[in-house]
Amino acid sequence: MDSKGMVTIVTPAYNASKYISETIESVLNQSYDNWEMLIVNDGSTDNTKEIVESFSDKRIKLINQSNQGVSVARNKALDEAKGEYITFLDADDILPKKSLEVRVKFLEENLDVDLVDGYAVAVSSDLKDIIREHKPTYRGKLFPQIIKLDGSVYLTCYYMFRKNKLGNIRFKKGMTHSEDVLFFIMLAYYNDITYGAVKDKIFIYRVGHESAMKNIKGLEKGYIELIKEISKLNISPLFKTYLRLKISKIMVLTWISKREFLNAFKTTFYMIRA
Repeated sequence: MDSKGMVTIVTPAYNASKYISETIESVLNQSYDNWEMLIVNDGSTDNTKEIVESFSDKRIKLINQSNQGVSVARNKALDEAKGEYITFLDADDILPKKSLEVRVKFLEENLDVDLVDGYAVAVSSDLKDIIREHKPTYRGKLFPQIIKLDGSVYLTCYYMFRKNKLGNIRFKKGMTHSEDVLFFIMLAYYNDITYGAVKDKIFIYRVGHESAMKNIKGLEKGYIELIKEISKLNISPLFKTYLRLKISKIMVLTWISKREFLNAFKTTFYMIRA
């Protein structure tokens, strides 16, 4: 298969047996067929491996490794990616039928754009209820927006970008929350990424099928790590202060929504000291 125009789909998978068949089927159903799907089985203890192996399409490639976390899994796939374009798809998410087609077309027709976003929908675990939507309209340099966690560029791991813009940027080992935000901040900072978006629906992702409290604590830890990494960049102190305040506000409101007032107070202290 020709790497020209190929999309590498990076899918980390850990104990993903509940949803991974649906995820793979959504890729097989794509209207665009020049792709490879690199599924990194991160030491699953369920039958994730067997499910992936049940699919015979040669474009689906299984990579097995001991459990080392989502960041290492994605990095493994990035190191082996052959496509001209790269996108990420977690093992419980869904690509609408034209997801790859419309984004590749956009990048081919807009050579000044390095990374493309689109209409995304967060849904309940059974795919029945829409929880939130993202309809981007921004076009321009990614860094000034993403460093502010601006909603115009959202911030999640489903962008498609040109592989020649990847360079040596990789996910931070050990991070399991906000690792995608950090990855794209670094990509934008070091490689001068220009952002664009299509109006088509390009991504459906499940939320709410994990422990809410576990997610909040993990999110807080990830944000603290994010602040520490951004503090090392040679950028305006105003950017760093804004990011710290924005994250503090997000976490305080999140804890308050769960009536965890002590944790809301603690998170402000943690963010100031990070």
